Amino acid sequence: MKKVSLAGLALLFCLLCPAVAQQEIPYQRLLLLIAGPSGDRITRDEQEVVNYLNNLRSDYNLYNLQMGTMHFDRRAESRILTDTLGFSRNAGVVVGLVQLDNQGMPVRTVYKREGVTAADLQAEHREFVGRWSRLSGQSVPAELQLASQPQTPNDPPIRPENPPPTQDPTQPPPEQPQGEEIYSFEGIRSVVTDLNSRVDSLWSDLRNRPLREDRLDVPVREATVALQKASAQLLQAHQRGVVYPTEQLAAVRAAGRKWRLAEPQFYLPVPLRGEVEPIEKLLKQAEAIEYQGRNS
Repeated sequence: MKKVSLAGLALLFCLLCPAVAQQEIPYQRLLLLIAGPSGDRITRDEQEVVNYLNNLRSDYNLYNLQMGTMHFDRRAESRILTDTLGFSRNAGVVVGLVQLDNQGMPVRTVYKREGVTAADLQAEHREFVGRWSRLSGQSVPAELQLASQPQTPNDPPIRPENPPPTQDPTQPPPEQPQGEEIYSFEGIRSVVTDLNSRVDSLWSDLRNRPLREDRLDVPVREATVALQKASAQLLQAHQRGVVYPTEQLAAVRAAGRKWRLAEPQFYLPVPLRGEVEPIEKLLKQAEAIEYQGRNS
């Protein structure tokens, strides 16, 4: 048997390491997590951090960058933050990029900063977004990509004064949706009707529930009512006999993307979160119908 030298093993290890290090993590398994001291008394720093990151995602259309909050005064959340993720209870607002398991529970911290304020994020958000981009394989604008060298305190703020404009919702989807299904008139009717029914039912239930004390559910409430109006107009157009009401389909697509950005899986009341997945599926089908209509 031929012996393998130690040098040969070392060379083989070095060749394999980059492939292992560059293994992607699906974006669905990554979460930008903001941890604050109290869920009942949201601090000004936490609210400003949440607002800043939400605006950042909106400005750059980072729809796949998931974001959520946890608090140290909630027993179950505190256990995850301290025991699993290594967040410090006494460090003020902590922002971390964390990995999720297949049940959506945080299991590992990829990168974190403690004592974070919105002012800090103006200089440091590239560390979070850039690492997320590298790990998930999701593309981001050049100004958000992770630099090869650490940023120094003297570097200018990365956020541009004029961020890229939001895509015009009247334009067709940028690429063909996955799947080869061709929708008949009856199939389109089923998708349009089911979407309106589910969103209408969700809004009817949500509007009768009290606001969270921290008001972090305001964006998802506003996005839900906008999606409900858009889906109702789509249903009305279809009932008038329009096979491909592309204007209304585009409006649903735009409202649906804003609804996703509002993170309903985190900010809807727990009993209503089961509606997120079926509505997401119907929104994807509506996009496929729009694409089919524009290319038929």
